[in-house]
Amino acid sequence: MAAELKSGTGPGAAGVWASCGQSALHLAAANGRLPICRYLVQDLGFPVDAPDSHCETPLVLAATHGHTKTAAYLLKRGADPHAKDSHGETVLHWAASNGDLELARLLLKKGADPGATNARGTPLHNAAARAHPEVVALLLKRGADPNNVVNSVFTPLIASIVSSSLECMKLLIEAKANVNTGGFSGTTPLFIACNLSDAVPFVKCLLDAGANANATDELGRLPIEVAAADAEMELIEVLFPVTRRQPTMLDWSVAGIVRHVNSAAYKEWVIQASCIKKDEMKQQGHSAFKRKDYDEAILFYNLALKFDCTDATLYSNRSLCWLRLGVGEEALSDAQECTRIRPDWAKGYYRQGMAFCLIQDPVSAYRAFLKASKLDPGNTDIRNAIRVVPLGSAPEGPELPLGLLGHLASCTLEAAVVNGNVGGKCESEQIQLGATTEVPGKGSSKNHRGRMATVVHFHDNLEPEHYPRIFKPTFRQLAIPSKFVKWFRPIPSNIIVRSNTGCSWRMTMKKVGTKHSSSRGGQPSLSPNN
Repeated sequence: MAAELKSGTGPGAAGVWASCGQSALHLAAANGRLPICRYLVQDLGFPVDAPDSHCETPLVLAATHGHTKTAAYLLKRGADPHAKDSHGETVLHWAASNGDLELARLLLKKGADPGATNARGTPLHNAAARAHPEVVALLLKRGADPNNVVNSVFTPLIASIVSSSLECMKLLIEAKANVNTGGFSGTTPLFIACNLSDAVPFVKCLLDAGANANATDELGRLPIEVAAADAEMELIEVLFPVTRRQPTMLDWSVAGIVRHVNSAAYKEWVIQASCIKKDEMKQQGHSAFKRKDYDEAILFYNLALKFDCTDATLYSNRSLCWLRLGVGEEALSDAQECTRIRPDWAKGYYRQGMAFCLIQDPVSAYRAFLKASKLDPGNTDIRNAIRVVPLGSAPEGPELPLGLLGHLASCTLEAAVVNGNVGGKCESEQIQLGATTEVPGKGSSKNHRGRMATVVHFHDNLEPEHYPRIFKPTFRQLAIPSKFVKWFRPIPSNIIVRSNTGCSWRMTMKKVGTKHSSSRGGQPSLSPNN
């Protein structure tokens, strides 16, 4: 790349940017090509902090991909240590996630904020969630808050427990992390620890630090009940001495608690209580969405999913929130889970299509919209969504029926009636398969009743490079360019073209060589019935 730039034989800066939305420096930084970065910055004068099409700087890209030396060089050349990616993650967030102690030290020395917060938390949350104790220790030493609560739920301490990092948990407790803070959901670190496969050392550490074994979760359960549900005898024996006797349990013993929690009545109570709580969280999520507070809506949908992870509507709703926030990957993940649970629900595929559009994958978006359209043919939102996908990106093969062509764009049909005087222009919203419909004409409707019109021109409102004119002008026939013929499989016989002014035309597909074929060798054509 550097040689091409120097010799002038390469694509040039404009060409590189046009092909991927990034400069040569962005590409070099993302791939850790330090010598090329030096050449571009020092010899060619590339700006070190220029954003790419996603508003990400070369430093952000180098840190994201773990290229420490490249990131250090860019910092030395004056790159902004506070730069963020498109999701609000700072360079320090990425250094913490990657466990890059050297880069984290350098960023902090350059003034990076250890308390920088986004929707996913602070760098300390990231380091704890990825089990990087050395970075956790560094951030705590530089003033990171061990009790910062993100999304009203997660603290760095909870993040360390979820990642099963006992070392990170101990560091946070030593830094005065609150062992009883459960955030909005009420789930304390002790409850999280009770769900680990190797829970005993975590629970003992939390109890030694003052964790309350009698605090209840959202359903009113004690930590010992959570442990008893899985019959974790060693864990129950650790919790039993510090748990107050419950009057609802007649046999207050380790064995008695296990029997109580595994009884049919108790399990039914948990199911009923979970349904009630899920509906409460779901409703609060809807309210937050109406206020356009999508982060809070995601929080409530997350909480609702804790009580029922098989509710497809929750994944669909959360996917929509991610779409509104512009986070395509998360939106797609939720939409795919939605269709996995409910494969016959059109909305899940519609959400997939919108997510694919957001991450700039039009082919996959088109396929998803087609699936949605097959499941719900009359849905206006789905038809409108299909229109915005460039037709040039549509998949080849029989899965694109002719009936969907008109869903891609509003069409203008200039028409004339065979053996009659009807003519003019009308707007059409869709082309679809259907039964024969008479064509109303100008003047005496009696004289023109039942006449079939010839469409002599067809075009759409998309840019020509995206969707060339399909129907070429002829008087008695409509020729289709060969590049589009492969989409019309199987070839439909009866086709109705309807306009929003009430006009309709019936046509049939004829192969070349028949009585109605055109002179365009080898191409099928559309010919109106007389």
